[in-house]
Amino acid sequence: MSTPLITFVCAIFAFAYVAGFINKARGPQGMVLDQHGRPQLTDHLSLWSAGKLAAEGRPAQAYDWQAHADRMGEAMERTPHSPLQFSYPPSFLLALSPLSSLPFAASLVLFGLLTLIPFGLLAWRIIGRPEAALWMLATVPPFWNFVVGQTGALAATLFAAGLLWLPARPILAGAMFGLLAFKPHLGLLVPVALLASGHYRTIASAAFTAIAVLLASVVAYGTEPWLAFAASLSKFGAFALADTNGAAYKMQSLFGFLHTFGVSAHIALTAQAALACATVALTWWLWRRPDRQDYSHDLKSGILLASAVLVSPYAFHYDLTMRTLAQAFMLRHAIATSATSTEIPQRDLIVILAVNALIMMFPPLSVPTGFLASLVLTAALLHRLAAEQPGFLPRFASLAAAPRAAHSS
Repeated sequence: MSTPLITFVCAIFAFAYVAGFINKARGPQGMVLDQHGRPQLTDHLSLWSAGKLAAEGRPAQAYDWQAHADRMGEAMERTPHSPLQFSYPPSFLLALSPLSSLPFAASLVLFGLLTLIPFGLLAWRIIGRPEAALWMLATVPPFWNFVVGQTGALAATLFAAGLLWLPARPILAGAMFGLLAFKPHLGLLVPVALLASGHYRTIASAAFTAIAVLLASVVAYGTEPWLAFAASLSKFGAFALADTNGAAYKMQSLFGFLHTFGVSAHIALTAQAALACATVALTWWLWRRPDRQDYSHDLKSGILLASAVLVSPYAFHYDLTMRTLAQAFMLRHAIATSATSTEIPQRDLIVILAVNALIMMFPPLSVPTGFLASLVLTAALLHRLAAEQPGFLPRFASLAAAPRAAHSS
């Protein structure tokens, strides 16, 4: 398919997102405000209220479920109908506190723009053409992030920027990975990849950045919020992974997928742990091998992004922005190795359409189909890397050849 046609289709989707948001932002069932102009219970209300508590000199109360719920209720002028906890480290309050000085709706819109604009610009930089920003923003996960005021686009941008700059600017890449510490469960594979590939300067830069931000939060708020954050983690984890959690279907992980179909939390977590171990082993094996082609790093970066949410059971639908930028790395590789730059290769287009179709099936089915999208994209990128590098998967190739040899004999 020609790129002008793809751009035109993506523009239609983007226009539909904007029109839908404007039309549904306010009202009895408004996505942002109710008919009286009061905040609705959205994810950004949790962030905004935590920032308010920090700005009011009560940062530790952001991790007190009741105090946090009371602060949200004060803004809503009614009692929240369901729990919506704040689970980010106190260092993230440094960013939320200034945003909380704005009215809620303005804060949500500004936060969305401040995260999606860099997201789009990075997609442009990865793929190498300006219309690529529209391609990636027209996928559903960035829209989900904007509507609820979530942090998935910010996390994906930091992660992908670190991977993009890793070969040539390892110190800057480390700074991006260090800032990703505000959402550490999405960056669990980063140290594995960096250690395996020997990027020790990047590791040092990431550690320095994370520690510097932590110390800045201690200077601003003291140690009490960190103690409260540590104490709240076990309670939050028990709630998120409990058999009674009715929102488990929103988790785009193997745990969420199995739990949605009635598998007990214990069995689902066991399966999740097995998948996590396999993913860590794959990451180590991939990144300890030198790049044989100029663009092998792009494929490995795409695989790392695509598999990032496979490790943790706690990966929600708005975190699927990782998938979006993984597709950007796949397109970067496809365009760089293609004989023509005017069209996207059909094989890549089929994968992208399949991945995004699976993601779009999540809301109507109430099934974490985003997990399946992660598997499909990871498998497609692995297949591409294996095809590009002969002998890349020698052990699996020999196992596959054995039955054929036995059959022929």
